[in-house]
Amino acid sequence: MSQCPHCGAAVAPGAQLCGACGRPLVPGVPRSDKSLKWVVMIVAGAGCALVAIAVAGIVAALIIPNFLDALQKAKQKRTVGDLRTIATTLESYRQQNDTYPAARGAAELGPLLAGQGFPGKLKDGWQHELRYTCLSPAEARCASYELASPGRDGAYEHPPGGYTPGPFAPTDYDRDLVMRDGDFVRWPQAL
Repeated sequence: MSQCPHCGAAVAPGAQLCGACGRPLVPGVPRSDKSLKWVVMIVAGAGCALVAIAVAGIVAALIIPNFLDALQKAKQKRTVGDLRTIATTLESYRQQNDTYPAARGAAELGPLLAGQGFPGKLKDGWQHELRYTCLSPAEARCASYELASPGRDGAYEHPPGGYTPGPFAPTDYDRDLVMRDGDFVRWPQAL
Protein backbone atom coordinates (compact mmCIF):
# COMPACT_ATOMS: atom_id res chain seq x y z
CA MET A 1 0.00 0.00 0.00
CA SER A 2 1.40 3.39 -1.00
CA GLN A 3 0.76 6.90 0.25
CA CYS A 4 -0.49 10.04 -1.46
CA PRO A 5 2.37 12.50 -1.99
CA HIS A 6 0.02 15.43 -1.36
CA CYS A 7 -1.89 14.50 1.78
CA GLY A 8 -0.19 11.33 3.05
CA ALA A 9 -3.37 9.19 2.96
CA ALA A 10 -3.11 5.47 2.19
CA VAL A 11 -3.74 4.73 -1.51
CA ALA A 12 -4.73 1.38 -3.05
CA PRO A 13 -2.28 -0.12 -5.55
CA GLY A 14 -2.99 1.03 -9.13
CA ALA A 15 -5.10 4.02 -8.11
CA GLN A 16 -4.61 7.14 -10.22
CA LEU A 17 -6.34 9.58 -7.84
CA CYS A 18 -6.10 9.94 -4.06
CA GLY A 19 -9.39 8.92 -2.44
CA ALA A 20 -8.93 11.49 0.37
CA CYS A 21 -7.85 14.69 -1.42
CA GLY A 22 -8.75 13.85 -5.05
CA ARG A 23 -5.36 14.87 -6.43
CA PRO A 24 -3.69 12.83 -9.15
CA LEU A 25 -1.10 10.29 -8.06
CA VAL A 26 0.36 10.01 -11.54
CA PRO A 27 1.33 13.10 -13.54
CA GLY A 28 -1.08 13.92 -16.38
CA VAL A 29 -4.19 12.43 -14.77
CA PRO A 30 -6.91 15.08 -14.34
CA ARG A 31 -8.05 15.98 -10.86
CA SER A 32 -11.49 14.61 -9.75
CA ASP A 33 -14.35 17.10 -9.67
CA LYS A 34 -16.05 16.90 -6.27
CA SER A 35 -17.93 20.14 -6.96
CA LEU A 36 -20.53 18.23 -9.05
CA LYS A 37 -21.38 16.14 -6.00
CA TRP A 38 -21.88 19.31 -3.96
CA VAL A 39 -24.09 20.87 -6.62
CA VAL A 40 -26.27 17.76 -6.73
CA MET A 41 -26.56 17.71 -2.93
CA ILE A 42 -27.43 21.43 -2.77
CA VAL A 43 -30.08 21.11 -5.50
CA ALA A 44 -31.61 18.06 -3.79
CA GLY A 45 -31.63 19.86 -0.43
CA ALA A 46 -33.25 22.95 -1.95
CA GLY A 47 -35.90 20.77 -3.60
CA CYS A 48 -36.70 19.13 -0.27
CA ALA A 49 -36.89 22.53 1.41
CA LEU A 50 -39.33 23.80 -1.23
CA VAL A 51 -41.55 20.75 -0.78
CA ALA A 52 -41.48 21.24 3.01
CA ILE A 53 -42.41 24.93 2.61
CA ALA A 54 -45.29 24.02 0.28
CA VAL A 55 -46.61 21.41 2.72
CA ALA A 56 -46.32 23.87 5.62
CA GLY A 57 -48.22 26.48 3.57
CA ILE A 58 -51.03 24.03 2.83
CA VAL A 59 -51.29 23.00 6.47
CA ALA A 60 -51.30 26.66 7.57
CA ALA A 61 -54.02 27.48 5.02
CA LEU A 62 -56.18 24.78 6.57
CA ILE A 63 -55.46 25.41 10.24
CA ILE A 64 -55.26 29.22 10.57
CA PRO A 65 -58.82 30.02 9.37
CA ASN A 66 -60.23 27.34 11.68
CA PHE A 67 -58.23 28.72 14.58
CA LEU A 68 -59.41 32.28 13.92
CA ASP A 69 -63.04 31.12 13.67
CA ALA A 70 -62.72 29.21 16.95
CA LEU A 71 -61.23 32.31 18.58
CA GLN A 72 -64.19 34.46 17.48
CA LYS A 73 -66.67 31.79 18.56
CA ALA A 74 -65.06 31.66 22.00
CA LYS A 75 -65.33 35.45 22.36
CA GLN A 76 -68.98 35.31 21.32
CA LYS A 77 -69.76 32.51 23.81
CA ARG A 78 -67.95 34.35 26.57
CA THR A 79 -70.02 37.46 25.86
CA VAL A 80 -73.27 35.44 25.94
CA GLY A 81 -72.24 33.95 29.28
CA ASP A 82 -71.29 37.35 30.70
CA LEU A 83 -74.61 38.86 29.56
CA ARG A 84 -76.47 36.05 31.35
CA THR A 85 -74.46 36.59 34.52
CA ILE A 86 -75.07 40.35 34.43
CA ALA A 87 -78.80 39.76 33.79
CA THR A 88 -78.95 37.48 36.84
CA THR A 89 -77.23 40.17 38.91
CA LEU A 90 -79.66 42.79 37.59
CA GLU A 91 -82.61 40.59 38.60
CA SER A 92 -81.10 40.26 42.08
CA TYR A 93 -80.76 44.07 42.23
CA ARG A 94 -84.42 44.45 41.18
CA GLN A 95 -85.61 42.03 43.86
CA GLN A 96 -83.78 43.95 46.56
CA ASN A 97 -84.61 47.47 45.32
CA ASP A 98 -87.91 46.93 43.48
CA THR A 99 -86.35 48.54 40.38
CA TYR A 100 -83.58 47.94 37.88
CA PRO A 101 -80.63 50.33 38.22
CA ALA A 102 -81.41 53.76 36.79
CA ALA A 103 -77.80 54.04 35.60
CA ARG A 104 -76.98 56.03 32.49
CA GLY A 105 -74.45 53.55 31.16
CA ALA A 106 -72.00 50.81 32.00
CA ALA A 107 -69.73 53.18 33.96
CA GLU A 108 -72.52 53.96 36.43
CA LEU A 109 -73.81 50.37 36.41
CA GLY A 110 -70.52 48.75 37.43
CA PRO A 111 -70.42 50.03 41.04
CA LEU A 112 -74.12 49.19 41.53
CA LEU A 113 -73.56 45.60 40.41
CA ALA A 114 -70.41 45.33 42.53
CA GLY A 115 -72.70 45.86 45.52
CA GLN A 116 -74.60 42.77 44.36
CA GLY A 117 -71.39 40.70 44.22
CA PHE A 118 -70.67 41.06 40.49
CA PRO A 119 -66.88 41.52 40.27
CA GLY A 120 -66.60 41.40 36.49
CA LYS A 121 -65.97 44.12 33.99
CA LEU A 122 -68.79 45.32 31.80
CA LYS A 123 -66.94 44.47 28.58
CA ASP A 124 -67.63 41.86 25.93
CA GLY A 125 -65.24 39.20 24.62
CA TRP A 126 -63.79 41.70 22.13
CA GLN A 127 -63.08 44.18 24.98
CA HIS A 128 -65.81 46.64 23.88
CA GLU A 129 -67.75 48.27 26.68
CA LEU A 130 -71.28 46.92 27.03
CA ARG A 131 -74.15 49.35 26.55
CA TYR A 132 -76.64 49.50 29.42
CA THR A 133 -79.78 51.53 28.88
CA CYS A 134 -82.77 52.05 31.14
CA LEU A 135 -85.64 51.88 28.63
CA SER A 136 -88.33 53.25 30.93
CA PRO A 137 -86.82 55.66 33.49
CA ALA A 138 -89.06 57.44 35.96
CA GLU A 139 -87.86 59.37 39.06
CA ALA A 140 -84.68 57.36 39.83
CA ARG A 141 -86.45 54.11 38.97
CA CYS A 142 -86.19 51.82 35.99
CA ALA A 143 -88.87 49.34 34.96
CA SER A 144 -87.11 47.95 31.88
CA TYR A 145 -83.49 47.78 30.69
CA GLU A 146 -81.45 46.71 27.68
CA LEU A 147 -77.91 45.36 27.81
CA ALA A 148 -76.02 45.05 24.52
CA SER A 149 -72.67 44.06 23.05
CA PRO A 150 -71.74 45.52 19.66
CA GLY A 151 -70.06 42.29 18.54
CA ARG A 152 -66.67 41.99 16.90
CA ASP A 153 -66.88 45.18 14.83
CA GLY A 154 -67.64 47.40 17.86
CA ALA A 155 -70.50 49.21 16.08
CA TYR A 156 -74.08 48.97 17.33
CA GLU A 157 -76.64 48.12 14.65
CA HIS A 158 -79.58 49.92 16.31
CA PRO A 159 -80.21 52.48 19.04
CA PRO A 160 -81.38 51.22 22.45
CA GLY A 161 -84.82 49.62 22.23
CA GLY A 162 -84.66 49.37 18.42
CA TYR A 163 -83.95 45.63 18.11
CA THR A 164 -86.46 43.14 16.74
CA PRO A 165 -86.30 39.85 18.64
CA GLY A 166 -84.73 36.91 16.86
CA PRO A 167 -81.60 34.84 16.33
CA PHE A 168 -78.83 35.34 13.79
CA ALA A 169 -76.23 33.07 12.18
CA PRO A 170 -73.71 31.96 14.81
CA THR A 171 -70.77 32.83 12.53
CA ASP A 172 -71.91 36.44 12.07
CA TYR A 173 -69.63 37.78 14.81
CA ASP A 174 -70.31 41.43 13.97
CA ARG A 175 -73.98 41.17 14.98
CA ASP A 176 -75.06 42.71 18.29
CA LEU A 177 -75.85 40.49 21.28
CA VAL A 178 -78.76 42.02 23.16
CA MET A 179 -80.67 41.24 26.38
CA ARG A 180 -83.79 43.01 27.56
CA ASP A 181 -85.18 42.48 31.06
CA GLY A 182 -83.33 39.18 31.54
CA ASP A 183 -84.15 37.62 28.15
CA PHE A 184 -82.15 37.59 24.92
CA VAL A 185 -83.53 39.74 22.14
CA ARG A 186 -80.67 39.11 19.66
CA TRP A 187 -78.56 35.97 20.00
CA PRO A 188 -76.58 33.45 17.89
CA GLN A 189 -78.95 30.76 16.65
CA ALA A 190 -76.88 27.81 17.92
CA LEU A 191 -77.48 28.79 21.55
